[in-house]
Amino acid sequence: MAGVSVYVPESWVVTEVVPDQSAILQSYPEGKYIGGEPRELGDTKCDLGIRPPDIDVASQIQQLESDPTVTIVSEQEIVLQSGKPGTRIEVESMGRSISLIAEVNEMAVVLTCFGELAPFDEIAVTPSANE
Repeated sequence: MAGVSVYVPESWVVTEVVPDQSAILQSYPEGKYIGGEPRELGDTKCDLGIRPPDIDVASQIQQLESDPTVTIVSEQEIVLQSGKPGTRIEVESMGRSISLIAEVNEMAVVLTCFGELAPFDEIAVTPSANE
C-alpha cells in the first residue's frame, strides 16, 4: 500500500482497505462488532494510515500532543526493523491506545491500536518501504 508494508499476524484479517491511504488490521473476524460495543478481551484493532506527502511526521505528533481530548501516557523513540526511527505514543482518550508515527517511503505512517495492546510492539517495528 503506497509502497509501504507492515507485518500482519497470520490469524488476523485486513479490512476496509483504501488504496494508498488506510487499512484496518484486526485479530477477530470481519463483522464481529457492529460499532460502539467494547472489544472482548484479547481482541485487537489497528488502524494503519498513510498520510499524503505534504503531511510530515512532526505535524502528526504535534497534532496528537495538542489534542485536548487526549492524555499522553508515554512517548518514546523506537527503532524500526529497517533501522529508521519512529515515535511510540501511548494515550488515554475514551480508552487506552498506542500509536506509532514514523516516516516510511517518504510518507508519514500512523499505526494506532486499540483493545488488547500486547501485539502492538511486534507489529509497530515492521513498517518498511516495499522493495
